[in-house]
Amino acid sequence: MTDPLLIKPMPPAQKAPQRGCGCGGPDAARLWIRCVRLFVITTLLVLAADLLVKNLAFRYVAGEPVMVSPPDIADGEEVVPPHDPIVVVPHVLSLRLRTNTGAVFGLGKGKQWFFELVSVVAVGMIAAYVWRHRSGPWVQYLALGLVCGGALGNLYDRVRFHAVRDMFWLFPTTGLWPWIFNLADAALMVGVFLLLFVTQFGSKPPPTCGTGPR
Repeated sequence: MTDPLLIKPMPPAQKAPQRGCGCGGPDAARLWIRCVRLFVITTLLVLAADLLVKNLAFRYVAGEPVMVSPPDIADGEEVVPPHDPIVVVPHVLSLRLRTNTGAVFGLGKGKQWFFELVSVVAVGMIAAYVWRHRSGPWVQYLALGLVCGGALGNLYDRVRFHAVRDMFWLFPTTGLWPWIFNLADAALMVGVFLLLFVTQFGSKPPPTCGTGPR
């Protein structure tokens, strides 16, 4: 008869490390909640920072406050008085004000209703995706937050001013980057790049669990 004192207990099974926001069990639910929280916080931070930078830039960069009013905007230039750029990093970054009635890089000027519609649809689709899917790495939720925050920042400008307020000018003395953009544009571009990177080079996400918690 075997001595029960000599029987060694089996070691507890080691859980496989959770990656991203995969499905299955309470741990995965907590991970999904963290990913959603990351998405919401990123969206709100980008939106708040974008609006703050725009307000400060249009108050101080031109040497006098620049008031943007929808009836005054025709091609996006006449509401900004002539002013010298403010150098932030020599030969790399300057501040120069401009209003843009188009999309990124000034494309499609004057089609405000179209860009507003695209922004609303994009934000709605992103929010629905985040709510319904539990799969994907946390970087994906960070990228979606950057895109959503950037879209909301420019949507606010289009609805209120019928134009987007821009102020960042890269490589002003070289002409390598002729476009003036804002923080929302930068967040959008970084977010899209991260999404493409995750899609092309990220690990295969765990299977989708359907909808989020009800």
